Amino acid sequence: MKKISTRTLLISVTAIILWLIGSYFILKDNNSYTTIIIVAIIITGGLYSQIKRDIRINSEQQ
Repeated sequence: MKKISTRTLLISVTAIILWLIGSYFILKDNNSYTTIIIVAIIITGGLYSQIKRDIRINSEQQ
């Protein structure tokens, strides 16, 4: 199984929780769904990149 560091997991969970809280607060604004989806795509891309880099670093160390 590919390992992911605790730091990466904490960053991922924190980013998702903050995104959910922010989405709740802007839900009543105009174009809120578009904003929520765009931010979700950006967060997903960043987390994917971080996890991919973390897995690569861990595989090189073994």
